[in-house]
Amino acid sequence: MFISTYFNDSRQRELRMDRKDQFKILIGKVNPRDIGDMEDLFCLNVRCVPSHIYESIPIDGVVTKRLPSGHNEHSVYRTTSFKIRGPEQVIEIIKMLNEAYEAG
Repeated sequence: MFISTYFNDSRQRELRMDRKDQFKILIGKVNPRDIGDMEDLFCLNVRCVPSHIYESIPIDGVVTKRLPSGHNEHSVYRTTSFKIRGPEQVIEIIKMLNEAYEAG
């Protein structure tokens, strides 16, 4: 499972608050023999990610890329990947995500 976000550097924080879709949540099944071979199981663009989602799934790693986007400006791409134990947990997580965003 991956949660990705894209935003300008910290000086643009106010502008980020106005964005409708700041985060992309993607749950995918990866072929262990070919990491580029991934099947999307769930995809959702959201404005915020509730903290209980981060707290309930072990984090596998975080990758941050900063790319120049203008004079003294940078775009930041951050992807957090999580460890999912198996198909049963995938179903639980998708249910949890659907409930979290239906209530919002």
